[in-house]
Amino acid sequence: LFSPTYDGEGFEYEDGGKTSRITMTYTSPSGGSMVTRTGTTQFLRDAQGRSTVMTFTPDSLATQAVFNYIGNTIKLNYVKLVKKLASGDVVIDSLVYTYLGQQVSRTDQFNAQPNGQLKKTGYQEYSWDSKGNLLSKQTYHDNDGDGRFEASIKYSWAYDNNPNPRQFNDPAISYWSYLWPTGMSANNVIKQMNDYPPNGGPDDELNYVFQYNTDNRPTTETQDLSGSITKYTYYK
Repeated sequence: LFSPTYDGEGFEYEDGGKTSRITMTYTSPSGGSMVTRTGTTQFLRDAQGRSTVMTFTPDSLATQAVFNYIGNTIKLNYVKLVKKLASGDVVIDSLVYTYLGQQVSRTDQFNAQPNGQLKKTGYQEYSWDSKGNLLSKQTYHDNDGDGRFEASIKYSWAYDNNPNPRQFNDPAISYWSYLWPTGMSANNVIKQMNDYPPNGGPDDELNYVFQYNTDNRPTTETQDLSGSITKYTYYK
């Protein structure tokens, strides 16, 4: 009788124009009624405006993301997810970045093991077009733990020529959006193609339809995945 609904994202900004807080609301069934929950992500920044720490509320694990950059650039060296304990900080996982020019070309994923050590568990390779749109994300995983990585799902995207209002040119926002094109690409995604191994043609597609105002900014976005419809409304 009840289906979950995604209510939205609210963005707050510092005086310098950087995102300081993102609030997300989500309504889902609980105990026979619909319950709305709210989660907040907050960004703490250095004098250069780069996010150094990202915190989450509510957070039963008291985790935070800690950002490390390459020199004085806005290119990320790595991001580590840290659990805060009375005995000290414990690193849960770490994402290490590789760049080709200004764009991320690869990320390597390391996860904490029972012995407390970090182990590489997968990596992702990215390709981009000349406009700054993420064209593909190929994932690799070592599911059996033998140290060999096999190609897993590959995502590919197609775009229109209109500006994406959720692209902030901010690596912290890109990390928050799981390095997804909605948080990284200059234009709006109109199609996502998912290719599951063994790789061949796309196995399924997610289509996006936008309505635009006179400034070519989206006012509504409708997603259609195999007949399952999700609709977003934008506010400026």
